[in-house]
Amino acid sequence: EIVALAATQATIENLSGDFRWLTGTVDGSGEVREKIGTFAVQRGAAGAANKYNIKVSDADFSDMHRWCSDGVDRWEIEQIIIDEPPTKRLLKAGAQDLDLDRVVACVLLDLPRLTRDFTITLETAANGVRSLVFMPLGSLKEQLARIVVILDGDDPKEVIVDDARNTRLRLVMLSLKKNQQMNETIFRPAPKN
Repeated sequence: EIVALAATQATIENLSGDFRWLTGTVDGSGEVREKIGTFAVQRGAAGAANKYNIKVSDADFSDMHRWCSDGVDRWEIEQIIIDEPPTKRLLKAGAQDLDLDRVVACVLLDLPRLTRDFTITLETAANGVRSLVFMPLGSLKEQLARIVVILDGDDPKEVIVDDARNTRLRLVMLSLKKNQQMNETIFRPAPKN
């Protein structure tokens, strides 16, 4: 069933939409912080890296963070105060951008890419809701406890990332569009004024 799901998802070139970004703890202690966000992700052709543009902010559009990748370079753009100019930095290869790459692969259900780092199981709850559970392999277990993608049909409805330090990130999809025309410039930071 996982192989069939991977084959179906491989026909999807890109996804875009809106989501809620919830940060809390795995054990439910402490406050849950909520942000709103938009995303556009594009599957890399012939094994190339996936491209993405992920933007999150508070409801009043302050404290904006954006991560984007053109499939080669990755950037983080941050604007804490609305009237201040944003800061932009090129991300070096490391844990943070690899985590983003994994989340993007989960949203695209890019199972061939994810099998390098995870064992994958498909679980069905009593109410019929299916979830893909990604359990990390090797040294990745020191960073991540698991990733769960809750499905709505064959589409991702929610992505849950539990790290090894009791932090939980939930991305709850509010809208999802498939195979829309995308301008490649969205995967790069805006040029300097």
